[in-house]
Amino acid sequence: MDAPSLEDVTAVVQPHCHQYSVLGFDADRELLATAGAKVTEASGCCGLAGNWGTERGHYDLSVKVAENSLLPKLREAEHGTVYIADGVSCRTQADDLADVQGRHLAQLLAERL
Repeated sequence: MDAPSLEDVTAVVQPHCHQYSVLGFDADRELLATAGAKVTEASGCCGLAGNWGTERGHYDLSVKVAENSLLPKLREAEHGTVYIADGVSCRTQADDLADVQGRHLAQLLAERL
């Protein structure tokens, strides 16, 4: 089965830390490209890392990490841009710090089947 068309999708994508360290992001990147999505990829960690960013003494650093790539990419995104993040932490960080609700790539694809 071919992937559904995402030719009308412009997205900011945050690879998950597990993708950076174990799985890689190549398969997701190729799927998004093949499906026609226009993608801006955030780099590095979102800054939340599970509950780490909410623990006492970590919040300010968590926000600084998010300011490294994720938050600027979300601020620069045009209206209607979709935020794709497979990690719950990444979606939570964007929601808490930028009021942007993210979706898992699987959710986006399932909506178009």
